[in-house]
Amino acid sequence: VSMKVIQINSVYGYGSTGKIVKAIHQNNLENGIDSYVIYGRTSAYGHQKRQAIIDDRVFYFNDLVGQDLHVLKALIFDKHGLYSENNTKKILRKIDEIQPDIIHLHNIHGFYINYEMLFKYIRQHHIKVVWTLHDCWSFTGYCSHYEYNGCDGWKSGCKTCKFKNVYPYRILSNSSNNYVRKMKSFDYENIVFVTPSNWLRKQLSESFLRNHSCFVIHNNVDVTHFKYNLNNNLRSLYGIGDRKVLLGVASPFSKQKGFDEFIKLSKLVNDSYRIVLIGVNKKQQKNLPSNVIGILRTDSQDELAQWYSLADYFLNLTLEDTYPTVNLEAMACGTPVITYRTGGSTEIVEGYGTVVDQYDLKGLMVAIEKDTEDRKQLIFDNDMCGDYLKLYRQIVN
Repeated sequence: VSMKVIQINSVYGYGSTGKIVKAIHQNNLENGIDSYVIYGRTSAYGHQKRQAIIDDRVFYFNDLVGQDLHVLKALIFDKHGLYSENNTKKILRKIDEIQPDIIHLHNIHGFYINYEMLFKYIRQHHIKVVWTLHDCWSFTGYCSHYEYNGCDGWKSGCKTCKFKNVYPYRILSNSSNNYVRKMKSFDYENIVFVTPSNWLRKQLSESFLRNHSCFVIHNNVDVTHFKYNLNNNLRSLYGIGDRKVLLGVASPFSKQKGFDEFIKLSKLVNDSYRIVLIGVNKKQQKNLPSNVIGILRTDSQDELAQWYSLADYFLNLTLEDTYPTVNLEAMACGTPVITYRTGGSTEIVEGYGTVVDQYDLKGLMVAIEKDTEDRKQLIFDNDMCGDYLKLYRQIVN
């Protein structure tokens, strides 16, 4: 039976969610699924725009004026996901044209779509929904992550939210109203949730979405790019010599992703180490200590694989995370990972690395000073795309 699936995400082909969407789309097509993608952004807000990827199955809907207004109004009134009416109408017309059996949602925050209009349409047409959650936005009144702030207001309605300094940023607070509107919109009987980590599934089970089915499908990465690859001159190019390399990768490199932790670490390691941070911005790059090499974000997976392969350790000092793909990329290149005990980050490193408590710099130093002779590459036994295919068939049948 031919089946039509549309994936909807903020981005396509880059960043962790964009790569996941692309992998699923290509696998769908290879397996005879009539597969489509709709996305609304070619960059993170305020970052350099990329070339849009468009073909007869991948559609880019973007109303730049509408997006700027969405950002501005969301910033002032804290109503993220409740503007972009015109762009949403265009998206809904395309869905109407395709008539999908399943809509597979990913990130619907990102200032490009109106979630109330989208769910009203889905309800009216009784379309089955698979929703892969890459963060916590769907069940909070405001934020996409709360671990860093240690907040559990989302369990009881986000009634008095005092955090304004985290994505998606705001001046006035509308949390408890957002919470109610999301609860009404997303409480739909034909919806199945997928989380990439057991940690996020547990969070979901304590939220207002607890009564829906939820499956864990772990993300994986493209091992044709991410594999041990030491043919490079990065050591001489960056004057690293024979020092040990401690690598961190994030985009953007915020304090939630451990930027400040790396700066603290740079004061503790001696000159036999170099810290390399990929994904810093120009301002961060300018102010780094002399033993930290800052590299702006790269979209080249091969360049990343070379850095992973060169590093003695991959350090993930993240303070909030769902299931970081960077750990997988490092492990696919045979690089041992040291991660803080954060979100779903610890689920990946079993047998491939070390878990250290958040902010425990002493424990971090002990882990770093261990010998790293045995590099073993991660063998991916999880078939992410195949698991989604099985789920689609299960839902449609």
